Amino acid sequence: MVIAVRDEAASIARTMDDLLAQTRRPDQIVFVDAGSRDGTREAIAAHPLSGALPVRVVAAGAAYPGRARNLGVAASAGDWVAFTDAGVRLAPAWLASLAEAAAADNGADAVAGDWDLDVRSPFGRCLALLDAPTDRSSSGVRRPPSLVSLLLRRAAWDRIGPFREDLRSAEDRLFLTALAAQGRVVRAQGRHARWRPPDTARAAWRRARTYARHNIRAGLFRRWQAPLLRRYAVVAAGALAIGLWTTPLAGALGGLLLWILLLAARAAKALAANRDADRGGPLHHAADLTRLVPLIALLDAATLMGTLDWLRRDAGRAAG
Repeated sequence: MVIAVRDEAASIARTMDDLLAQTRRPDQIVFVDAGSRDGTREAIAAHPLSGALPVRVVAAGAAYPGRARNLGVAASAGDWVAFTDAGVRLAPAWLASLAEAAAADNGADAVAGDWDLDVRSPFGRCLALLDAPTDRSSSGVRRPPSLVSLLLRRAAWDRIGPFREDLRSAEDRLFLTALAAQGRVVRAQGRHARWRPPDTARAAWRRARTYARHNIRAGLFRRWQAPLLRRYAVVAAGALAIGLWTTPLAGALGGLLLWILLLAARAAKALAANRDADRGGPLHHAADLTRLVPLIALLDAATLMGTLDWLRRDAGRAAG
Protein backbone atom coordinates (compact mmCIF):
# COMPACT_ATOMS: atom_id res chain seq x y z
CA MET A 1 0.00 0.00 0.00
CA VAL A 2 1.01 3.62 -0.60
CA ILE A 3 0.68 6.61 1.73
CA ALA A 4 1.99 10.05 0.78
CA VAL A 5 3.14 12.12 3.77
CA ARG A 6 4.39 15.62 4.41
CA ASP A 7 4.86 17.13 7.87
CA GLU A 8 2.70 14.45 9.49
CA ALA A 9 4.80 13.83 12.61
CA ALA A 10 1.86 14.71 14.84
CA SER A 11 -0.71 12.55 13.04
CA ILE A 12 1.04 9.63 11.35
CA ALA A 13 1.10 7.51 14.51
CA ARG A 14 -2.70 7.26 14.52
CA THR A 15 -2.78 5.83 11.02
CA MET A 16 0.12 3.48 11.78
CA ASP A 17 -1.66 2.27 14.92
CA ASP A 18 -4.68 1.45 12.80
CA LEU A 19 -2.59 -0.36 10.18
CA LEU A 20 -0.98 -2.45 12.89
CA ALA A 21 -4.48 -3.45 14.09
CA GLN A 22 -5.75 -4.58 10.67
CA THR A 23 -7.29 -8.05 10.57
CA ARG A 24 -5.74 -8.40 7.12
CA ARG A 25 -2.36 -6.70 7.34
CA PRO A 26 -0.72 -5.11 4.30
CA ASP A 27 2.01 -7.14 2.62
CA GLN A 28 4.10 -3.97 2.31
CA ILE A 29 3.68 -0.31 3.21
CA VAL A 30 5.39 2.42 1.19
CA PHE A 31 5.43 5.86 2.77
CA VAL A 32 6.48 8.58 0.35
CA ASP A 33 7.84 11.65 2.11
CA ALA A 34 7.11 14.73 0.01
CA GLY A 35 9.51 17.10 1.75
CA SER A 36 8.72 16.85 5.47
CA ARG A 37 10.63 19.10 7.85
CA ASP A 38 9.06 18.06 11.15
CA GLY A 39 10.47 14.61 11.84
CA THR A 40 7.88 12.59 9.95
CA ARG A 41 10.40 10.02 8.75
CA GLU A 42 11.78 9.59 12.24
CA ALA A 43 8.24 9.11 13.59
CA ILE A 44 7.60 6.39 11.02
CA ALA A 45 10.86 4.60 11.80
CA ALA A 46 10.19 4.69 15.56
CA HIS A 47 6.68 3.26 15.35
CA PRO A 48 6.15 -0.46 16.17
CA LEU A 49 4.60 -0.98 12.75
CA SER A 50 8.03 -0.57 11.16
CA GLY A 51 9.28 -3.60 13.08
CA ALA A 52 6.19 -5.72 12.48
CA LEU A 53 5.69 -5.28 8.72
CA PRO A 54 7.81 -4.46 5.67
CA VAL A 55 7.82 -0.67 5.75
CA ARG A 56 9.70 1.48 3.27
CA VAL A 57 10.10 5.25 3.22
CA VAL A 58 10.77 6.84 -0.17
CA ALA A 59 12.13 10.40 -0.17
CA ALA A 60 10.45 12.41 -2.93
CA GLY A 61 11.82 15.82 -2.05
CA ALA A 62 9.42 18.76 -2.25
CA ALA A 63 6.67 17.11 -4.29
CA TYR A 64 2.95 17.36 -4.82
CA PRO A 65 0.72 14.39 -3.95
CA GLY A 66 0.56 13.06 -7.51
CA ARG A 67 4.33 12.63 -7.76
CA ALA A 68 4.47 11.11 -4.29
CA ARG A 69 1.83 8.54 -5.18
CA ASN A 70 3.48 7.75 -8.51
CA LEU A 71 6.78 7.09 -6.76
CA GLY A 72 4.98 4.97 -4.18
CA VAL A 73 3.32 2.79 -6.78
CA ALA A 74 6.63 2.39 -8.61
CA ALA A 75 8.29 1.27 -5.37
CA SER A 76 5.53 -1.15 -4.39
CA ALA A 77 5.20 -4.81 -5.27
CA GLY A 78 2.16 -6.97 -5.91
CA ASP A 79 -0.84 -6.97 -8.24
CA TRP A 80 -2.92 -4.65 -6.04
CA VAL A 81 -2.06 -1.33 -4.39
CA ALA A 82 -4.09 0.17 -1.54
CA PHE A 83 -4.23 3.92 -0.98
CA THR A 84 -5.09 6.03 2.02
CA ASP A 85 -3.86 9.32 3.47
CA ALA A 86 -1.86 10.18 6.55
CA GLY A 87 -4.08 10.98 9.50
CA VAL A 88 -7.01 8.93 8.23
CA ARG A 89 -8.46 6.59 10.86
CA LEU A 90 -8.90 3.01 9.68
CA ALA A 91 -11.11 0.40 11.31
CA PRO A 92 -9.54 -3.07 11.79
CA ALA A 93 -11.65 -4.47 8.94
CA TRP A 94 -10.63 -1.76 6.46
CA LEU A 95 -8.14 -3.62 4.28
CA ALA A 96 -9.93 -6.95 4.66
CA SER A 97 -13.15 -5.44 3.30
CA LEU A 98 -11.34 -4.06 0.24
CA ALA A 99 -9.54 -7.36 -0.40
CA GLU A 100 -12.75 -9.39 -0.04
CA ALA A 101 -14.54 -7.20 -2.58
CA ALA A 102 -11.64 -7.58 -5.02
CA ALA A 103 -11.65 -11.37 -4.60
CA ALA A 104 -15.40 -11.51 -5.21
CA ASP A 105 -15.14 -9.73 -8.59
CA ASN A 106 -12.36 -10.91 -10.87
CA GLY A 107 -13.14 -8.17 -13.37
CA ALA A 108 -12.70 -5.29 -10.95
CA ASP A 109 -10.01 -2.74 -11.68
CA ALA A 110 -10.49 -1.00 -8.35
CA VAL A 111 -12.39 -1.31 -5.10
CA ALA A 112 -13.64 1.90 -3.52
CA GLY A 113 -14.24 1.76 0.20
CA ASP A 114 -16.86 3.92 1.83
CA TRP A 115 -15.61 6.54 4.27
CA ASP A 116 -16.86 8.86 6.95
CA LEU A 117 -15.74 11.94 8.82
CA ASP A 118 -13.49 12.31 11.84
CA VAL A 119 -14.54 15.71 13.17
CA ARG A 120 -13.46 17.21 16.47
CA SER A 121 -15.29 20.56 16.51
CA PRO A 122 -18.46 22.27 15.25
CA PHE A 123 -16.28 24.14 12.74
CA GLY A 124 -14.85 20.90 11.39
CA ARG A 125 -18.31 19.40 11.11
CA CYS A 126 -19.60 22.37 9.13
CA LEU A 127 -16.60 22.32 6.81
CA ALA A 128 -17.20 18.62 6.27
CA LEU A 129 -20.79 19.37 5.25
CA LEU A 130 -19.36 21.37 2.35
CA ASP A 131 -16.36 19.16 1.51
CA ALA A 132 -17.71 15.63 1.93
CA PRO A 133 -20.68 15.00 -0.37
CA THR A 134 -22.81 11.88 -0.34
CA ASP A 135 -24.06 9.74 -3.23
CA ARG A 136 -27.51 8.21 -3.10
CA SER A 137 -28.09 4.91 -4.90
CA SER A 138 -30.22 1.80 -4.63
CA SER A 139 -27.72 0.44 -2.10
CA GLY A 140 -28.04 3.45 0.20
CA VAL A 141 -26.11 6.63 0.98
CA ARG A 142 -22.36 6.51 0.47
CA ARG A 143 -19.43 8.84 0.02
CA PRO A 144 -17.99 9.01 -3.51
CA PRO A 145 -14.84 7.01 -4.33
CA SER A 146 -11.74 8.60 -2.85
CA LEU A 147 -8.06 7.85 -2.33
CA VAL A 148 -8.89 7.95 1.36
CA SER A 149 -9.94 4.31 0.85
CA LEU A 150 -9.09 2.67 -2.46
CA LEU A 151 -7.66 -0.64 -3.63
CA LEU A 152 -6.33 -0.44 -7.19
CA ARG A 153 -5.23 -3.18 -9.53
CA ARG A 154 -1.65 -2.45 -10.60
CA ALA A 155 -2.51 -3.17 -14.25
CA ALA A 156 -5.25 -0.51 -14.10
CA TRP A 157 -2.79 2.05 -12.79
CA ASP A 158 -0.37 1.16 -15.60
CA ARG A 159 -3.19 1.64 -18.11
CA ILE A 160 -4.85 4.77 -16.71
CA GLY A 161 -2.11 6.47 -14.68
CA PRO A 162 0.07 8.08 -13.69
CA PHE A 163 -1.28 10.83 -11.47
CA ARG A 164 -0.53 14.33 -12.65
CA GLU A 165 2.52 15.60 -10.78
CA ASP A 166 2.12 19.35 -11.30
CA LEU A 167 -1.02 19.77 -9.19
CA ARG A 168 -1.49 20.34 -5.47
CA SER A 169 -5.15 19.37 -5.81
CA ALA A 170 -7.48 17.65 -8.29
CA GLU A 171 -4.90 15.07 -9.39
CA ASP A 172 -6.97 12.48 -7.53
CA ARG A 173 -10.23 13.68 -9.09
CA LEU A 174 -8.76 13.52 -12.60
CA PHE A 175 -7.44 10.01 -12.00
CA LEU A 176 -10.67 8.73 -10.46
CA THR A 177 -12.71 10.23 -13.30
CA ALA A 178 -10.52 8.43 -15.83
CA LEU A 179 -10.71 5.25 -13.77
CA ALA A 180 -14.51 5.35 -13.72
CA ALA A 181 -14.62 5.95 -17.49
CA GLN A 182 -12.04 3.35 -18.51
CA GLY A 183 -12.22 0.72 -15.79
CA ARG A 184 -14.54 -1.19 -13.51
CA VAL A 185 -14.87 0.17 -9.99
CA VAL A 186 -16.77 -1.86 -7.38
CA ARG A 187 -17.72 -0.84 -3.87
CA ALA A 188 -16.71 -2.56 -0.64
CA GLN A 189 -19.18 -3.16 2.15
CA GLY A 190 -19.01 -1.11 5.34
CA ARG A 191 -17.66 2.31 6.20
CA HIS A 192 -14.17 1.66 7.59
CA ALA A 193 -12.19 4.88 6.98
CA ARG A 194 -12.61 8.29 8.64
CA TRP A 195 -11.13 11.43 7.12
CA ARG A 196 -10.45 14.57 9.18
CA PRO A 197 -11.14 17.95 7.55
CA PRO A 198 -9.21 21.08 8.57
CA ASP A 199 -10.25 22.25 12.02
CA THR A 200 -9.33 25.95 11.88
CA ALA A 201 -10.46 28.85 9.72
CA ARG A 202 -6.84 29.56 8.75
CA ALA A 203 -6.26 26.00 7.55
CA ALA A 204 -9.56 26.02 5.63
CA TRP A 205 -8.63 29.34 3.97
CA ARG A 206 -5.20 28.16 2.91
CA ARG A 207 -6.54 24.92 1.48
CA ALA A 208 -9.40 26.56 -0.43
CA ARG A 209 -7.07 29.19 -1.87
CA THR A 210 -4.51 26.61 -2.97
CA TYR A 211 -7.15 24.29 -4.39
CA ALA A 212 -8.78 27.11 -6.36
CA ARG A 213 -5.52 27.90 -8.12
CA HIS A 214 -4.63 24.31 -8.89
CA ASN A 215 -8.14 23.32 -9.95
CA ILE A 216 -7.90 25.90 -12.73
CA ARG A 217 -4.55 24.39 -13.69
CA ALA A 218 -6.32 21.03 -13.81
CA GLY A 219 -8.91 22.39 -16.25
CA LEU A 220 -11.75 22.45 -13.71
CA PHE A 221 -12.67 26.14 -13.97
CA ARG A 222 -16.19 25.35 -15.20
CA ARG A 223 -16.81 23.07 -12.22
CA TRP A 224 -15.09 25.13 -9.56
CA GLN A 225 -15.08 28.86 -10.28
CA ALA A 226 -17.77 29.30 -12.94
CA PRO A 227 -20.77 28.45 -10.69
CA LEU A 228 -19.45 30.83 -8.03
CA LEU A 229 -19.00 33.64 -10.52
CA ARG A 230 -22.55 33.10 -11.82
CA ARG A 231 -23.95 33.38 -8.30
CA TYR A 232 -22.12 36.62 -7.62
CA ALA A 233 -23.13 37.99 -11.02
CA VAL A 234 -26.76 37.52 -9.98
CA VAL A 235 -26.11 39.39 -6.72
CA ALA A 236 -24.35 42.22 -8.57
CA ALA A 237 -27.13 42.46 -11.15
CA GLY A 238 -29.75 42.56 -8.41
CA ALA A 239 -27.90 45.28 -6.52
CA LEU A 240 -27.50 47.32 -9.70
CA ALA A 241 -31.18 46.97 -10.58
CA ILE A 242 -32.26 48.07 -7.10
CA GLY A 243 -29.84 50.99 -7.21
CA LEU A 244 -31.09 52.17 -10.59
CA TRP A 245 -34.72 51.76 -9.57
CA THR A 246 -34.33 53.53 -6.20
CA THR A 247 -31.08 54.96 -4.80
CA PRO A 248 -27.44 53.85 -4.75
CA LEU A 249 -27.66 53.30 -0.99
CA ALA A 250 -30.70 51.09 -1.38
CA GLY A 251 -28.86 49.20 -4.11
CA ALA A 252 -25.90 48.57 -1.81
CA LEU A 253 -28.16 47.43 1.03
CA GLY A 254 -30.20 45.29 -1.33
CA GLY A 255 -27.06 43.70 -2.71
CA LEU A 256 -25.89 42.91 0.81
CA LEU A 257 -29.23 41.29 1.61
CA LEU A 258 -29.17 39.27 -1.62
CA TRP A 259 -25.65 38.08 -0.77
CA ILE A 260 -26.68 36.95 2.70
CA LEU A 261 -29.74 35.18 1.30
CA LEU A 262 -27.55 33.44 -1.27
CA LEU A 263 -25.16 32.24 1.42
CA ALA A 264 -28.06 31.05 3.58
CA ALA A 265 -29.58 29.14 0.66
CA ARG A 266 -26.29 27.39 -0.04
CA ALA A 267 -25.91 26.56 3.65
CA ALA A 268 -29.41 25.09 3.74
CA LYS A 269 -28.65 23.06 0.63
CA ALA A 270 -25.53 21.61 2.26
CA LEU A 271 -27.54 20.64 5.34
CA ALA A 272 -30.23 19.01 3.20
CA ALA A 273 -27.68 17.07 1.17
CA ASN A 274 -26.25 15.57 4.35
CA ARG A 275 -29.53 14.97 6.18
CA ASP A 276 -29.06 11.18 6.05
CA ALA A 277 -25.59 11.38 7.57
CA ASP A 278 -26.34 14.05 10.18
CA ARG A 279 -29.50 13.37 12.16
CA GLY A 280 -29.34 16.22 14.67
CA GLY A 281 -32.44 18.08 15.79
CA PRO A 282 -33.75 21.51 14.71
CA LEU A 283 -31.57 23.44 17.17
CA HIS A 284 -28.50 21.49 16.01
CA HIS A 285 -29.24 22.35 12.36
CA ALA A 286 -29.99 25.99 13.19
CA ALA A 287 -26.60 26.30 14.89
CA ASP A 288 -24.90 24.69 11.90
CA LEU A 289 -26.71 27.09 9.58
CA THR A 290 -25.36 30.11 11.46
CA ARG A 291 -21.84 28.70 11.25
CA LEU A 292 -22.11 27.72 7.59
CA VAL A 293 -23.06 31.17 6.32
CA PRO A 294 -19.79 32.93 7.34
CA LEU A 295 -17.81 29.78 6.48
CA ILE A 296 -19.12 29.79 2.91
CA ALA A 297 -18.28 33.49 2.65
CA LEU A 298 -14.74 32.72 3.85
CA LEU A 299 -14.31 29.92 1.31
CA ASP A 300 -15.70 32.10 -1.47
CA ALA A 301 -13.13 34.78 -0.66
CA ALA A 302 -10.36 32.17 -0.59
CA THR A 303 -11.53 30.86 -3.96
CA LEU A 304 -11.37 34.37 -5.39
CA MET A 305 -7.84 34.82 -4.04
CA GLY A 306 -6.79 31.46 -5.46
CA THR A 307 -8.18 32.48 -8.84
CA LEU A 308 -6.18 35.70 -8.69
CA ASP A 309 -3.13 33.63 -7.74
CA TRP A 310 -3.62 31.62 -10.92
CA LEU A 311 -3.92 34.78 -13.00
CA ARG A 312 -0.76 36.20 -11.44
CA ARG A 313 1.40 33.06 -11.28
CA ASP A 314 0.17 30.74 -14.03
CA ALA A 315 -1.78 32.52 -16.72
CA GLY A 316 1.01 34.97 -17.49
CA ARG A 317 3.55 32.17 -17.59
CA ALA A 318 1.42 30.21 -20.04
CA ALA A 319 1.06 33.29 -22.24
CA GLY A 320 4.77 33.83 -22.16
